[in-house]
Amino acid sequence: MPVPGEDVTDLERRVLAAMPSQLLEKVRALPQSERKLYHTVLSGFAETGQPPGPDTLERVAAQSGVDASVVFAKLGNLDMVLTDPGHRLGVRVAYPFSAEPTPHQVMIDGGPTVYAMCAIDALGIPRMLRRTGVAISVEPETEAPIEVLMQDGQVTWKPPDCTVLLGRAARCADAASGFCPFINFFTSPHSARAWTARHPDVEVWQLGQDTALRLARRSFGDLLTVAA
Repeated sequence: MPVPGEDVTDLERRVLAAMPSQLLEKVRALPQSERKLYHTVLSGFAETGQPPGPDTLERVAAQSGVDASVVFAKLGNLDMVLTDPGHRLGVRVAYPFSAEPTPHQVMIDGGPTVYAMCAIDALGIPRMLRRTGVAISVEPETEAPIEVLMQDGQVTWKPPDCTVLLGRAARCADAASGFCPFINFFTSPHSARAWTARHPDVEVWQLGQDTALRLARRSFGDLLTVAA
């Protein structure tokens, strides 16, 4: 959702229209009891780098008068939290966090290092937590290193010309499959265009640094506040 008073470019409108429905709106529609369980998952990632265990989740659910399994089935259908069907309440994904290794890590000042689902998620985590953070990633295929330092409202990109490519494969049941593998950092616009030429099957939008940061803020900046 756009920030009040902030212009939305044509590119951003097209990207937002292509992406799955907005996470903040899904959270706002949840009953308070379900939001509490969802907030517990996000807080667990923020505090430890991993989701809370099933015992903790079931205890919080019981305190809120809900069935954890039912709530997580709902959150899965809404593409908010994805669990491992082979493990009791085993959370794999709670956007923007991943419980499993990805190419995108975020070092949180005074906190853990967490895995993010994609480049936009990595940019969104420090803003969501209101903390200094460093997003560490690699360019697809070349594995060239990329770092983005977010501190006191200032952002430093290394290399300075790096950009974000947002891609979409064939429509999938969840963003983790259809979007996240194709939302990556690139060392330069030229490198992003070269990757695009090699992958004509992926629909892509090349995002400038400011656009990528705005999308990250709109997607995740107020997520913990809304979920509380």
